[in-house]
Amino acid sequence: MSLPLLEIPNPFPSSTPPPFISIGLEHDLWSYRLLRSLQTTRTEGQVYHEPYYRPFSSLKDGGIQPPFLISADHVYEWRDSSLDPLAVIHISVNPLFHFISPQVISSTHHNYCCPVYHITWWDYPREVPYNLSELFFNLEDIFDNGITEFLYFFHNTIVQYYRPISPSDHSAHNPLVLNRPPSIPSPTSPNPNTIPLGIPQQ
Repeated sequence: MSLPLLEIPNPFPSSTPPPFISIGLEHDLWSYRLLRSLQTTRTEGQVYHEPYYRPFSSLKDGGIQPPFLISADHVYEWRDSSLDPLAVIHISVNPLFHFISPQVISSTHHNYCCPVYHITWWDYPREVPYNLSELFFNLEDIFDNGITEFLYFFHNTIVQYYRPISPSDHSAHNPLVLNRPPSIPSPTSPNPNTIPLGIPQQ
């Protein structure tokens, strides 16, 4: 004997189905890795780590539109006994950075007057950039302050970032990663779950 079906109201009374954006598994893993990296701090020893979460959405027709992709920043500081940074590595992940490889921009920190290295790309670096390694080994030769240990720490953050995701991604040597920046769809219909930020211009 079968039970009668419950009369559950349809949450979408309109005959038009809600918009659906199809994305691949690699995109899900890209988003998951980035979000997972923001959930813990890797502060230990001489390294201070500060992760920053940045929502990523577009403004269209007075309302915020999906998809709610994320961008992120990771700031790693190599500190001495006085807790002042000797060097800073800043990683900025944004799907709009369409570089072929991670870009390293070096400058001087305005507050601490130490070198700061900005690494920008659409994903977390998959290896330590060569020019960053070269800069750090040159600093070690000049100051003899053990700063190359900071480079090894950074390498370990890469290993941790790309550790396997079970059950979808089993390989530690060849994880499922995107070979290009994630696409950013532009939905044509308004998002019914947002409050318009302004009156659309006519």
